Amino acid sequence: TIDELSAKEPFLGIYIAEEFREKGYGTLVSRLLVEEGFKHLNHSAFLWEVHEENTASKRLVEKLGGRFVERRRSMSERTLALLKKYGFPLSGEEFPESVERYRIER
Repeated sequence: TIDELSAKEPFLGIYIAEEFREKGYGTLVSRLLVEEGFKHLNHSAFLWEVHEENTASKRLVEKLGGRFVERRRSMSERTLALLKKYGFPLSGEEFPESVERYRIER
């Protein structure tokens, strides 16, 4: 999803069900989101938050040209709100591990 389109740097993210992981779908969908997002939405960058231990997601965002920006102690309120909006009822306490933020630029 791409959300908060009015934000200077909207968050971009995907969720791939476990049975569809490691088949290239994440790369395909993410690349399409980034390309179409830049093409049609007039943003110069998107943000992507990754749990520190999620090496597959980190590899994916780096494959898309994402660059590490910062390490945080928990997910941002923006990311938590997006997860809740799309059916993941979560709170920051449920994710105590560090989160890494990446920026994908045009």
